[in-house]
Order: sequence, then structure tokens, then C-alpha cells
Amino acid sequence: MMNHRLLRIVVGELEGRKARVLYQEIFTWLQKWELDYIVVLRANEGLGDKDDIRSQVIEDISFNDLPIIVEAIGTRESIEPILSEIKKNIPYGEVGIMEAYRIHEGESVLPNYDYWMIKVYVKEESHGIKPANYEKILELFRENHLSWSTVTKGIEGFGEDRKIVKNSFFSWQSHIPVVVEAIGPVHTIQKIIPSLKEIDSHEMVVAIPIQLVLNR
Repeated sequence: MMNHRLLRIVVGELEGRKARVLYQEIFTWLQKWELDYIVVLRANEGLGDKDDIRSQVIEDISFNDLPIIVEAIGTRESIEPILSEIKKNIPYGEVGIMEAYRIHEGESVLPNYDYWMIKVYVKEESHGIKPANYEKILELFRENHLSWSTVTKGIEGFGEDRKIVKNSFFSWQSHIPVVVEAIGPVHTIQKIIPSLKEIDSHEMVVAIPIQLVLNR
């Protein structure tokens, strides 16, 4: 049985009212709810609400109006009340919900689906030339032959410690949120869960059942 939901919101970076853009309002607003984790990601390219292509052509990246993805994880009870409010407050965008299974301490058995996407949310916390901590997770995925794993760096995030982390141009230390994702058969995903728990850097781990069409 899925014990959590992953809420995914996509809006344009410059969508919004007054001086504050919409995704910042969404991020601030979601913090008021009893959610386990929130992360804000910026796409490199995408389509807008009128099927217009948005890509990075201006040096100042925020003025390209790229798609912004906000992901929030919570229980079904914490996600459901948010939906009606979202419909009222997002004039343009896309909102979807996925069933997710949160990997807690001591748990490693997943429901019986053939393939799973595993999403590991971490704080980068790299210091100078020291390797970033998400690299341990990527290496674990490599050792278990999880091809096409990805690492996506976020703009800002908010975890169970209730502390906001974001990128800063004025610090040589990086504390941005990072999402490491992979898709694999259930036996492989279950195999790596104990090893993931030994890596202290992650904030949250969720698994989502999917139908795998191609992986070669």
C-alpha cells in the first residue's frame, strides 16, 4: 500500500503577481502545510502554456521564463487538502499527483510491482574541492547497474528539519537541494535500500511504481 503522495507542480518562472513570482509564492505557501519535503527545480528547456518553446537565451537565467518544477512529498492526508487551494491560486501551469512509497528506517520491502523509480533527495553540501555527497549515491546506482540514473540540482528546498536550503553566489560552500533518480527492477531497488540508509547525506527517499517501456 502506498503511504505517501508526490505532488508535482510546473509553472513558468516569471508567472506571478506584483513583485513576487508564482513559484516563490507556491514554495512559501507549501511550507505552511505538514509536508515532509519540498524542492524547487529549474528545467533547462521546455514548453509554456501556449506551447511556446522556452530555453536559455538570456545570460541572466531567471529572465528566460524557464519551466519551474515544484515537488512536494507528504501523506495522502496532508496532500489532499492542498489540491483545491492550488486550483484557485495557479492561473497557468500543470499539477499532478503520483502514489509514492516512502522508505523509512528499517523498511526495505516494496509492494509487488515489477519496476520502480527511486528518488533520493539530498543537500549537496560540497566544500571546495571535496566531492559532493550525492556522488556516493550515484556510485551506488552505478555498482548496481541502474543505467540512465540522473542528478538534478535544485534552486531551493525545505526538509523535515524545517530549514530552507538554497544556492548562494556569495558562498564557496554549496547547500543546494539535489535529486538523484533511477529506475530499476524491484529486486534491485530493494537490494540497494539498506546501502542507501548507510549514506547519511540523504534527506528523503521515495519509490514510485512505474511501467518501464524501454531501457537499453
